[in-house]
Amino acid sequence: MVWAMFGKDPGPGRILPTDQPPHGFSPAACRYIKRMGYDQKALTAALVSMATKGYLRIEQDDDGDYIVVRDTAGDSVLSEDEKALGGELFRQSSQVRFTKSNRSIISSATQAFQKALTRQNEKEYFKTNSYYLAPSFGASVIALLAVAVSGSVEDAAATAFLCVWLSIWSLVVVFLAWAAVSAWIEFIRNPSWSGLVGAFMGSMFFGVFGFFEVFAIFALTMVASLGFAITLVSVAVLHAVFYQLMKAPTSLGRRFLDELDGFEMYLDGEDMTRLSGADVEARFDQYLPFAIALGRDAQWTQSFERASQSAVASDQQTRRWYSTSRPITSTAFISGLGTSLTSAVATSSSSSSSSGGGSSGGGGGGGGGGGW
Repeated sequence: MVWAMFGKDPGPGRILPTDQPPHGFSPAACRYIKRMGYDQKALTAALVSMATKGYLRIEQDDDGDYIVVRDTAGDSVLSEDEKALGGELFRQSSQVRFTKSNRSIISSATQAFQKALTRQNEKEYFKTNSYYLAPSFGASVIALLAVAVSGSVEDAAATAFLCVWLSIWSLVVVFLAWAAVSAWIEFIRNPSWSGLVGAFMGSMFFGVFGFFEVFAIFALTMVASLGFAITLVSVAVLHAVFYQLMKAPTSLGRRFLDELDGFEMYLDGEDMTRLSGADVEARFDQYLPFAIALGRDAQWTQSFERASQSAVASDQQTRRWYSTSRPITSTAFISGLGTSLTSAVATSSSSSSSSGGGSSGGGGGGGGGGGW
């Protein structure tokens, strides 16, 4: 009932293809509003956007580590969220290697970036409506704890402990499952070895956490009952699911999404073969960050490759904003860049190696050389 009143998304309006992204919005902001939440790929899109604007360069060494190096362009070329990211990222040095030794720097930059996105876009373009879950959550906790201490279970202390532990753990398991499914969807849309590794690792983490979830449920059935354990897990899962379902665009956000959907149609269908070599390069770099942010990087790269064969005289060109010692094709470069750079960011900013997928990036970002 609460979802029907507050969480139901407004219907889309008329969607028309447009060759321009929504005016005044960065690639990261587009992803943030479309997903109604933050993820690490928004930061990847921001880094590529900042690179194509000349604010920084992205490099990948022989070990597969990513390095961002401050370039010549000033802050004026950046959006507000990108300014927040760049200001923290290069506060101490003109270059940052995405490894765990720089975790504090990268974490601070990520937090500043996320806060900027939230401040600019949340509430105006979408609402999480999470506070509407508070009454049902509170009532569920009170009811379950009342049963746990009422004497109807053999060990009230153990039951209460498992209730608290399982409530938190179940939420984590649900979000890990959500992340694993998203990774597989991303791999299906943009197949790559690094994407496959990321999806597989996500599934592995979900499997490990799921195993302990099942073990704790079994323990709860021993000290309480099977029905009580099922009820507890169901309550936790339902609240996690409805936390996502309660998110809804505002009327302004819905109009923004309609415009963004039209731009996605353009990215999917653009034919750059009519452009000259220099125009192909410029158009590709201009919209690549948006393509990464919207999950259209594979389609956009294919359009570039078709145009390159007829409009670009040499296939030995390199991206001015990206360098690597791994000469591979543009398709492999782009399909891997979004996944492997995202993985590197997640790994280097986490306090545990279990949070990422490795910073080497597989065949990901390597490939500004041959094939361009």
